[in-house]
Amino acid sequence: MLGDGERILACEQIEVRGHRGGLRRHEADVDPAWQSVWRWDEDTENLYAAFVEQLFAPTVEGQREAPPEESTWPNLSVLVRDPARNLLHDHFGSHEDDRIRLRPDCADLPYFLRAYFAWKLRLPFAFRACGRGADGQPPACDVTPQHNQQAVPGTDEVNAFQEFSRVVAGTVHSASAHPTRTRTPRTCTPCRSRARASCRAPSLPTHTGTS
Repeated sequence: MLGDGERILACEQIEVRGHRGGLRRHEADVDPAWQSVWRWDEDTENLYAAFVEQLFAPTVEGQREAPPEESTWPNLSVLVRDPARNLLHDHFGSHEDDRIRLRPDCADLPYFLRAYFAWKLRLPFAFRACGRGADGQPPACDVTPQHNQQAVPGTDEVNAFQEFSRVVAGTVHSASAHPTRTRTPRTCTPCRSRARASCRAPSLPTHTGTS
């Protein structure tokens, strides 16, 4: 579809080859969470922005429109399992989203979104373990980042991603993306997912990965 705002200039249906499905086998504690095949670039960043926008849209086709402040969900799993919202739903053709449990708090949410997107499209993802800092002392982060190429438990790709997401949840927090700032960043408390969450995905390379 080609358009400008609400104006549709051209529209054409394209037949896409079906996905044969199937998940790669995963050798526990040997194979990485997933292999990076592509790299982050302008096109993948734009697709990521569209993915997040659609996932948290106040309304989707077939549902009643609600104000953004009323658009809440109990957890991230509910959203990724909804094919009307998730642009990457069942991307591997193996009903993988039905098996995933994603319950991040506000501080974890931007990392979980980025990791999920990177996993589905075979993009790199890295993050660092950081302290929270103290009065007059900014947060400090480990020199060596953790990343998707490290070995994790699991019998297949879905198990491996689930295990990796647990590592992310146990490592990142509200100060993770601000290792060089002297000002203490805003903290986030556990909350239900919101359409326009106040915790926005940081753009620092501590969690995005560029190669």
